[in-house]
Amino acid sequence: KKSKQSDLVVSGSPSSLTYSATNAPTSTLSFTGGSGTGAVSYAVDPTSIAICSINGNVVTALSAGDCVVNATKAGDVNYADATTSITLKVNKAAQSAITTTADAGSLVYSQTTPATTNLSTTGGTTGNDVTYAVADSSKSICSVTGNVVTALGAGTCVVNATKSGDNNYLDVKTSVSIVIAKSNQVALTPSVTNSAISYSPTTPGTSTISTSGGSGDGAVSYAVADESKSICSITGSV
Repeated sequence: KKSKQSDLVVSGSPSSLTYSATNAPTSTLSFTGGSGTGAVSYAVDPTSIAICSINGNVVTALSAGDCVVNATKAGDVNYADATTSITLKVNKAAQSAITTTADAGSLVYSQTTPATTNLSTTGGTTGNDVTYAVADSSKSICSVTGNVVTALGAGTCVVNATKSGDNNYLDVKTSVSIVIAKSNQVALTPSVTNSAISYSPTTPGTSTISTSGGSGDGAVSYAVADESKSICSITGSV
């Protein structure tokens, strides 16, 4: 009866590859162990024929995934065949960079008719669609539906763009910033309870100011003009 060979160990150099559509990467296999005079042969496992091919001891990556290669050291008059396998990882490749632009790089906030702009993206490698999402830091500033950005408030709107990967390529990401400027308030109209005050050194006359109009939730403050500081003073709205 023939003897069992010592353990056969196969290694690849390099031990992992990265997919390339233009310059297929390769790995060279070598072995240690085994017994007797039989030669070593390699064959791609049937589960990996779409992932890699082999010529002699050189593995070529065809797509991303796990490349399983079976190795057999033939027996001889004293030893039986010895078999083992090696798995080479073929990593997904990075896509080419993408660039996202907005039709309008800046908008002006409007409470009544929200301003919008469309996004578009070029670049990447896959034919997959690009998806857009507002950055967490900008969710009070803007929203996005499909590729349409809507201004919700003044500030800087950051939108992240992702072009999804596929079997051979990773996702690729970028971002675009859109400045949303403050809008002018509607006209502010002040009024007073007394439009004419009589001077009195003992009992100064007063008048209370109120204001209508304006926009937003900002408080109204009052200050005497420089040229009138010898004529009147104001505290709060009086």
